[in-house]
Amino acid sequence: MSDKIQCPNCGHAFDVEQALSGKLEAHFRQEYEKKVMEQGQRFQQEQQRLDEERRQFEEKREKQNEIFREHLKKKVDEERVKIEKETQENMQERMRALLEENEKRKAENKELREREIMLLQKENQLKEQQEHMSLEMEKKCSNANTK
Repeated sequence: MSDKIQCPNCGHAFDVEQALSGKLEAHFRQEYEKKVMEQGQRFQQEQQRLDEERRQFEEKREKQNEIFREHLKKKVDEERVKIEKETQENMQERMRALLEENEKRKAENKELREREIMLLQKENQLKEQQEHMSLEMEKKCSNANTK
């Protein structure tokens, strides 16, 4: 059973099912395209939101990395200053110890030279006394021989 409708103006005959299905198809196609377009817009909005979140995350991560780098640099600088200070203090302490040792040795050398001079003077005195005594003895002996 084929239902046909005839146009009152031109007399052209249409199949009812075909006329209705064309209208329904156009209606559903329009709804489908509208839903696809809405879904595409939602997808695009979601993509933009995700891109913005990613951008904010990267920005935040970069700021945190910068803070970490600054903190690390500060710690490294503090350690370097501490090590330099310790090294300088150690060098000064070693210098003081060397200077003290040097002064001590100078004092010891001076004392030893003074002792040596004193001993040489005593030795000279003893030699002079010995020579004087020898001369005196010779005089006495020669005086005793002449008498």
